[in-house]
Amino acid sequence: MEKYDFMFYTLIQKLCLDGGNKVKKFILILMLLSLFMIGCQQSNERWFDSYEKAVNEGIKQTGITKQDIIAETEVDNEYFVIYSIPNEDGYAIGVSNIAKLNGKYSWYPVGSRVDLVIKNLNPIIRYQ
Repeated sequence: MEKYDFMFYTLIQKLCLDGGNKVKKFILILMLLSLFMIGCQQSNERWFDSYEKAVNEGIKQTGITKQDIIAETEVDNEYFVIYSIPNEDGYAIGVSNIAKLNGKYSWYPVGSRVDLVIKNLNPIIRYQ
């Protein structure tokens, strides 16, 4: 057993044997298990040797084309790609961040999409 697994096991054992409130114990154990599971998840991030390769991978991930890219910009050493995504009601606007670490680049979608629907010259904006 690794050090943290042993500490986690010991904490749960103490909580279960001290005779305290069962509901509080259950909630605490549930929270600890949730944190433990989140910490054990493997990241799907992929790092590339160039900015262009990261953008090409992001294009594949989001299902867009190069023509869907509206703008690429750099703000305070952060790279952002703004793109449109066609949908059944019009277009959605998406933003992704290109992270740079140790000379490598990776694509990260930022936040939610914004759907732009224009019907009878009246724009409707929805957030996803």
